Amino acid sequence: MRSGRAQHWDGSVGELSKETSKPMWIIRLALKRPYTFVVAALLLLLVTPFVLIRTPTDVLPSINIPVVSIIWNFNGLSAHDIEQRMVYTEERVLTTTVNDIQHIESNSYDGIGIIKVFFQPGVTISTAVAQITAVSQTILRQLPPGTTPPLIIQYSASVVPVLQYGFRKRKEVEAVFEIPNSRTLLVELHMDNPNNEIQPGSFAQVRLTSGSLGQIVTLPNNTLLFRTQGLQVGVVKPDNTVELRDIKVGRDFGTTIQIVQGVTPSDKVIVNPSDSLTTGKTVRVAAATAVSPSPAMAKK
Repeated sequence: MRSGRAQHWDGSVGELSKETSKPMWIIRLALKRPYTFVVAALLLLLVTPFVLIRTPTDVLPSINIPVVSIIWNFNGLSAHDIEQRMVYTEERVLTTTVNDIQHIESNSYDGIGIIKVFFQPGVTISTAVAQITAVSQTILRQLPPGTTPPLIIQYSASVVPVLQYGFRKRKEVEAVFEIPNSRTLLVELHMDNPNNEIQPGSFAQVRLTSGSLGQIVTLPNNTLLFRTQGLQVGVVKPDNTVELRDIKVGRDFGTTIQIVQGVTPSDKVIVNPSDSLTTGKTVRVAAATAVSPSPAMAKK
């Protein structure tokens, strides 16, 4: 083991350990070959402008993540029906028509089915999205009548949230515009932003919580009829004949669904109606416990 001796400023002599002498080789090399270090510094100085020009700059670079999500939406269907009538059909077709699939994951909820398609590394994701879009349009005829095309989302770095911002605002929403035939609303919301945490042009995922719903009309999911013209229910008139009514649904509560338009709390609605049910057909009303504020229900 090598060691040395060093003389301190007060004239005392101390031991120079091996640990403190390790970095000294750089200094000794610089003292022995000064021209080498001068040339190396000049080369770095000359190369720096070319490196800066050729280096790409991007705040949010495009990162191709080989995952695509397919979101099916149909208000009124239970999670089991979503899985059997929509998700299973989509998965079966994807495995035979879309290339380079690694594996598929799916989750079914009341009214919503989410399918995640994982692709092999290096796949051209734009081609995969085009294939999924074409297949999803093709199978619409095999799905329940009134099904709209799914929402297809490609994962990228720009959809990963970088900030979670919570706020509570009692002020009413300034403007709400209904987009026809899309089941969506365009909402303009005003909120305080004192610290400028939300920048103009930013994208956000918003979750809204509402208060009490008050008096609403709800029906069980097994009262709905899925027809080509849309959702309908069978209402029993005072003469015990059936009238098929078009309805407009609102929020999905799982086993029940909100009825926005088409029935009133005093109507008698048929439970588990058959597909052959038509307007004018005579039925027998069975005794049932009324559920307030929902319409009274009748059995065929």
